[in-house]
Amino acid sequence: MLFLGLAASATAAEIYVAPDGTAQAPYDSPTTGLQTIQAALTYAAANDTIRVMAGTYPETLSVGKSVSLVGQGMTSTTVNAGSAGSCVTVTTPAQITLTDLRLQNGRAEYGGGLHIGSGSAALTRVRISECTAGRGGGIYAESATLTMTDCLVDDCVATTQLGTNGGKGGGLYLVYSPFSTESTFTGTTFRGNQAVYGGAVRFWQGRAVLRQCQFFLNRAEQTALDATEFSDVTAVDGLLHHNQALYSSVAEITGDSDATFCYLTATENDSRFGGQVLYADVYGDLAIWNSAFQRNAPDASDVNPGTTFVGNVFSTIPTGVSGSAQNGTFAAGADGDYYLAAAPQTPSVFIGAGSADCPVSVTDSTRKCFVTGPAAASPPNAGYGYPLQAEGKLHLSLSPSFALGAQGVTYLTYTLESADDPGFTAGVGASEIGPLAPAAVTLGVAAPGTDRKFYRMKGAAPVGRTATFTVQNSSRAPLAGIPVDLFEAASLAWRGAGLTGANGSCSVADLPPGSYTALAGWGGQTYVPMYLGDTTDAGAATVFSLSTPSATFAGTITLASGASITGTVTAGAAPLAGASVAVYDASRAVVNSATTAADGTFRVGGLAAGAYTLSAEKAPQHATVYWRNAATADAAELITLTTQQTKTANISLIAYPRITGTVSAPAGEDLFAIVVVLYQASGYQEVTYAFADANGAYSLYGPVGTYIVSAGEGSGLVVGYSDSIQLLAGATVGNVDFSLAYGGTIAGAVVDNQQTPVADLYVDFYVNDGQGNLTWANGAITDESGEYESPVLPPGTYYIQAYGDPSYSSPWYLNATYPENALAVPLAAHDEITGINFQVSPLQ
Repeated sequence: MLFLGLAASATAAEIYVAPDGTAQAPYDSPTTGLQTIQAALTYAAANDTIRVMAGTYPETLSVGKSVSLVGQGMTSTTVNAGSAGSCVTVTTPAQITLTDLRLQNGRAEYGGGLHIGSGSAALTRVRISECTAGRGGGIYAESATLTMTDCLVDDCVATTQLGTNGGKGGGLYLVYSPFSTESTFTGTTFRGNQAVYGGAVRFWQGRAVLRQCQFFLNRAEQTALDATEFSDVTAVDGLLHHNQALYSSVAEITGDSDATFCYLTATENDSRFGGQVLYADVYGDLAIWNSAFQRNAPDASDVNPGTTFVGNVFSTIPTGVSGSAQNGTFAAGADGDYYLAAAPQTPSVFIGAGSADCPVSVTDSTRKCFVTGPAAASPPNAGYGYPLQAEGKLHLSLSPSFALGAQGVTYLTYTLESADDPGFTAGVGASEIGPLAPAAVTLGVAAPGTDRKFYRMKGAAPVGRTATFTVQNSSRAPLAGIPVDLFEAASLAWRGAGLTGANGSCSVADLPPGSYTALAGWGGQTYVPMYLGDTTDAGAATVFSLSTPSATFAGTITLASGASITGTVTAGAAPLAGASVAVYDASRAVVNSATTAADGTFRVGGLAAGAYTLSAEKAPQHATVYWRNAATADAAELITLTTQQTKTANISLIAYPRITGTVSAPAGEDLFAIVVVLYQASGYQEVTYAFADANGAYSLYGPVGTYIVSAGEGSGLVVGYSDSIQLLAGATVGNVDFSLAYGGTIAGAVVDNQQTPVADLYVDFYVNDGQGNLTWANGAITDESGEYESPVLPPGTYYIQAYGDPSYSSPWYLNATYPENALAVPLAAHDEITGINFQVSPLQ
């Protein structure tokens, strides 16, 4: 007899939730389903699927197991947290799946829509909207992996008013991604989100790949898209448009982060106070392939010279990249390649043709970012476009009953129109659908019975909550070219800006729900800035609220001409161009500023009557000077202005003394990335720093004093230090050169006699001076895990001691009480020695 035994396996159950469910176990149909999602989560076993019928569920969900939540569409099934917490909080390292849902009105310290602290979450056709958090207004994912497909994150806010260090990641904050995985985002839209850092997204040690994603109408006081602290981001076939940053760049890659952009279009983005559309520091790696950066304001990028640029179109050549920057537009030349040109007929600086060597492939039949313009080269030229297209379909199902469905894209909003005739002239009606996903969902339209109805669907760029302002002068004539900034009323957090047109009006669209006020004329040089309500006092400004998705507000602000301060900035007797001039009020807040012209002259206008402090500087070569000839603001002489008065105040700057030199390094090392730091000789406080250029040359400027210079910090080479340097007024100290070399590192851990890690202990490294004495070479400090790693040390033989806590012993390696009994550790170039561990004992 042959017997085959099969192991029993549990079958994952399907549990239903419906607003009118009768709650009869096992809840396996909409009729017998539970009425709350949380009850279903409590009842479900691991790997069960919870099917949530159309409706709005006023809940905050806590998920402690691997389950799937499946709704009936982002327009039909809503979890509304009512500002009582996160819509969904994952409490264990679970693997959860969310499909065809909307998460709305969450409010928490972390992740207003979704908070996941480990594990993974797969979201498909999920909308997260109108959520607020300190970190991750829409989503906060820490040590977790996200997969988002055809999702929408809109009108979410990261605010400083919730928790500590908030205001980060309006739509998404991805933190400490697992090294073994990447979060992936496909066909996902981030729209209308706001924060201080990362209005749309912020990556902090985040690893992500984004394909066919759109980012638009996101706003931030600093950066709209932010990748920092060892993040690794790849963006392919996507669009960044109409995003705003107040002070910094629209997109920033900093802190040893790496980024690759392929087939990316960045257009109509705005940095309010003079940043760039793109900034990348010298510590990471940036590569841009077959992409277009056009019509941004300012139309500039600042990246390091090591950036890879292949097959791109830039209206202005980025700072740090070789080429002749010119104003104007890009154009196709007769050879089919793209050039920077003042006019299409006169191509000048070659930009590049689209490259077939792009490291990330796209499929022509499905890609969104495509070639535009007249060029027809092979491979395709850059100059990619990504227009908003009216993509969407209506579906009619006749069996078993009349049902109207629709599908579309997440970056448009749709309206359903009905009529009694095909020409849509009789019985016309309209209802808003909102954004749609590519999979069809039922719209819930009632069957017409015996009557005949015609339907059509329209897709358009979303507008959302909108504030419109008209700015006029005291004669009620419209004023063009006036900036209007929008602020959250309670905190005065910046929420966006517009610029008035010829009719004196501008609009700020797609705003999250909230209460707002506005300021017209901020940063202008003619009119006194005024808040809504025609007041200079923010506390007395008119406040308005925008609640419903289509809410609008219209207001008028009247401006009057202001007073001004004019003058000339000189260095010695010579006029100084490019100096920064600032005017401060009594609280030392900057009221307005200007930059000196080629002849050193300046004008700071738009000032209300009052008393002001004036300063000028040109860093790093010159010290800041306050009028008149004062080194500090406290010693400055006030300038008192009456209404529309102009006064003259000249300032002479004093040049700092200078240190110059050259850094050399082993062949193949990038000298441009070498940082040179100026320290005070007494106390070793950092004064300033500079980067060596591509040839290794550097200049440092500082006040009169005694200093030490270092070179190579963070480079992976042994840091070099100068002798003590005396800087005297007007002097230049030259030939402070460094020859950097490869070294190695030593790492280990410190525990006590109970094998408990000991944090914040010093681990010092000594070398023999050749006369039998040990000389300190460098040091490290243990982290919370008791682990340490040395700086890069020169090759040599080291004696190592752990010490610093008076309650513990201070052993030498290897468990020696005295240095003469210590075990020496030899270190060669490129060594990464580990396992140099210590056990410290409590002292009685």
